[in-house]
Amino acid sequence: MPSVLHILTDDRGLDTFPSVYNALCLWKKQGWDNDIATAGDCSDFNQFIDTVHPLNPTIFLLPTAWGLSHIEKHYDLIITYDPKDLESVYIARLLSGRKLGKKHLHHSLEIPSYAFESKDLFRLIHRLLLRKALSDIDLLAIQDRFRYKILCDYFPDIVNKPFSIVPNSYLDVIEPMAEKLSWFDEVRKDADALILYIGGIERWALSNELLDEIATLPMYTFLFSGWSRDGYYDELVKKYARHGHMVFDIKKKSLADLNYMVSQSDIGMAIYDCSDCNCFNMGLSSGKFFKYIQHNKPLIINDIPFLNKLVTQNGMGAVYSRGNLGRNISFIMQSGEYTQSFRNKLGYEPFYKNTIKQVIKLVGES
Repeated sequence: MPSVLHILTDDRGLDTFPSVYNALCLWKKQGWDNDIATAGDCSDFNQFIDTVHPLNPTIFLLPTAWGLSHIEKHYDLIITYDPKDLESVYIARLLSGRKLGKKHLHHSLEIPSYAFESKDLFRLIHRLLLRKALSDIDLLAIQDRFRYKILCDYFPDIVNKPFSIVPNSYLDVIEPMAEKLSWFDEVRKDADALILYIGGIERWALSNELLDEIATLPMYTFLFSGWSRDGYYDELVKKYARHGHMVFDIKKKSLADLNYMVSQSDIGMAIYDCSDCNCFNMGLSSGKFFKYIQHNKPLIINDIPFLNKLVTQNGMGAVYSRGNLGRNISFIMQSGEYTQSFRNKLGYEPFYKNTIKQVIKLVGES
């Protein structure tokens, strides 16, 4: 039976990476054995796959290139997802003197624009490692053609690599759903309208200008729920302590909890309020965008290339510009229910099947 090793060196819980567990499910469906090398928390992920798609993968808790270099099994395919995964695989190959797999698919979830922000030695090393690592891959998967072009601008060597488009969307399965969530239910019951933001509560994601504007809208309740690693969460809790309509939360949540929160909210906020190239050009890489439409929630996004057209042309919500958030919310609340019937057109499986076909062809030719 052919085998695939999924490598994810990020330490976030695996259940926060839909593209990873979607890929696991589809490779299993194809009849391949799945293993995972990760630094992340697998507990909620295991609960999800046991409930929805029993996979029984072997999980290596190996966050470093040194750990990867000691995996003895040789795979038909390895899949990396993050720029750090690429670097780790390349260094592991140098350490061990061999490849982990016959073929290497890089499923690009992040564009490493940070490596080009300055010319210091640290970022220079990152650029060199990433260029070497990307020149080694056999196939690329990325969320849309706009992001593909940006990645090619940074790394011209990949232009001649075969690639496929795979939106960061969801499989057509029934995901777990909590029946209640005490702290969230307390927030919900006091809110006339609950606007939910899920994701990074960090400086790169949420600007002072946006948050100060939200502070002037006490008629709505805003819940920011996600994760924070740069201390920004603590600053915001202190700064907006007197604004009871702004709630910040970084408690650990299962996928069932997340689905419950989204289902019980009125509006989903997918505002990427920053100048970082990877963030501003999020496009179909936005996990929160697809999570909201999975639950038929109207959206507020900023003027992000590609996403803005989807929202305006399909009547999915409103496009935010500075100073207009209150009007955006009022417009949505007066417009009634939103149904995103088009969401099936962006389903994960039809796109990923093309990736699988390309991989099988490459493995067969090797």
